[in-house]
Amino acid sequence: MPEEQGNQENQEKKWFQALKLEAGRAFLDLHFIEQELSKEKTNTAEIKQKVAELRGHIEELLAQSKENTKEMFENTQRMLAAARETIMTLRAEVDKLTIPPKNWGTFLGTNQEGQPIVFTSGSKRTVNLSPHIELTSLRKGQEVELNEALNIVSVASFDLQGEVARLKDILDENRLVITLRADEERVVEIADSLKGEKFSVGDILRLDPRSDIVLEKLPKAEISELLLEKVPDVTFKSIGGLSDQIEILIEAIEYPALYPQHFKSHKLKPTKGILLYGPPGCGKTLLAKAVANRLAQKFKEQTGDDKIEAYFLNVKGPELLNKFVGETERKLREIFQRAKEKASEGNPVIVFFDELDSLLRTRGSGISSDVESTIVPQFLAELDGVETLKDVIVIGASNRQDLIDPAVLRPGRFDIRIKVGRPSEDGAREIFAVYITQDLPWGNDSNGNPYIGQKEHSVIDRLRNNKASTVDLSTEDKFVSYVINIIIDYLYYTGEPITWTDRRGNKHEWNTEIIETTDADGKKKKIHIKDILVSGALIESIVTRAKKTALKRLVTIDEKGIKMIDFYEAMKREIEEHADLPNTTNPDDWAKILGQYSESGARVVHVRPLRNQKINKPKKEEVVSTGHYL
Repeated sequence: MPEEQGNQENQEKKWFQALKLEAGRAFLDLHFIEQELSKEKTNTAEIKQKVAELRGHIEELLAQSKENTKEMFENTQRMLAAARETIMTLRAEVDKLTIPPKNWGTFLGTNQEGQPIVFTSGSKRTVNLSPHIELTSLRKGQEVELNEALNIVSVASFDLQGEVARLKDILDENRLVITLRADEERVVEIADSLKGEKFSVGDILRLDPRSDIVLEKLPKAEISELLLEKVPDVTFKSIGGLSDQIEILIEAIEYPALYPQHFKSHKLKPTKGILLYGPPGCGKTLLAKAVANRLAQKFKEQTGDDKIEAYFLNVKGPELLNKFVGETERKLREIFQRAKEKASEGNPVIVFFDELDSLLRTRGSGISSDVESTIVPQFLAELDGVETLKDVIVIGASNRQDLIDPAVLRPGRFDIRIKVGRPSEDGAREIFAVYITQDLPWGNDSNGNPYIGQKEHSVIDRLRNNKASTVDLSTEDKFVSYVINIIIDYLYYTGEPITWTDRRGNKHEWNTEIIETTDADGKKKKIHIKDILVSGALIESIVTRAKKTALKRLVTIDEKGIKMIDFYEAMKREIEEHADLPNTTNPDDWAKILGQYSESGARVVHVRPLRNQKINKPKKEEVVSTGHYL
């Protein structure tokens, strides 16, 4: 028994010695971690707290192990093993915190000895390359990672940030002259990723200001917002009442583009510019879009190449204006530069300036500024430059051609001026025929014939100059023609007001006199609907409103078909909405915008509405306190 007890004591001593050895190793690891943390002076409060807790835990285990048995010793060993894993995790975290920082640079190329040159920390440096990186894989402008010895250890992609610059000139295939803020100019190099890219003056570029390398060609966002390069899908079939204007446009635009040899043999120069002027809503923009579409189709037919595209640069005139000096002129240069690029590729280009009077107003007519004194000369210089180009036509549209600078409209610049006025009766009939067709769902009466409505035929007879309405309406085509003629009679009626009572006892009146103007000579003139409201846009709105009324009736009461009464109500609503109180502050400007010029040339000094007399009622006067502001 004494011998066995002695052997057990010796075994416990060995266990305790082993525990002390393991604990000693743990203390050494903890002491190493504490030294590293003190050297780095890093904010590692959480790690220090974990180390302190672990040290206390190990000391507690050692104190308990003196009195524990073999079973407790084994548990203590397992706890020490877990503590060792925690220590290794802490060591790994400390190693991450103590890793020295690495530098980043931009690869510029190689020197004569074939060593890589890197721009880093504000200067160029010749560095070494890690053996696992091939020098041929590096490209100018690419970012590289450098170690403490400034050796390239890894390669990244191109930087995604930088300054925005504008291209001013091209020196050679590797160097450009750019303009930065405050008109600062700088010569820069082109990154390898842009080799082969086509540059042009005015391009927006992304520059790495540290290494002076152009990394990316940015889209011209501000100019792209102003331009519509796709050819519209509008055709001449969707335009009515403008056959004369269409013929002039075809002769002026298509002939020089499709038959240049004939123009050359006759010693003729292609038309440089065309001005479309007239009241709003009469089809000026539609004409420009349709002629661009037709020109594209003709080019494809003539060349047999479907890849040839025609370009329609739709410039929104007012959006070109910029409060900063020189910005509007710069945008004009870029627009013509874009047209030059497209035309040089063999593509026909039409540059369409909408609302031209807002951009090229007569010089000296500005009230608060004189921006037109520089914009107009810039436009004239660019327009004269188009002379050397091929397949470029400039088309302008305006409601006030009298406000455009005379130098713009002289022969040799805008050679052709086409008036797009309000449609005549025949023209309106053609426009209605575009929207009112036989395939529409027409309503029928009790006999199965197309439904005219319940208004007295005498009303229609009076509109048609007291001619009896003995029209055969047995077929849809005759009915459609009849409906169109009746609508035309309503809109173009200039006689005395017509009154009638419907079957429900409601009284109606049709009066087309809406405005009375007085010029400076004292002459008065009554203006009718056809003189001031009828346009292609109004006709489309009338037909659309009538169709929506029929659709609503179909959905609500399940009654199918468009009726004549729908067009009458649509006309009435459209005229009520558009016959607003005229501009009494500048009546002459208001009249000219709508195409109403005095016969004697005198200014319009007064306008008086003849409809909606409620507008003329005096307003109720109110007395209010002026307050401390007045």
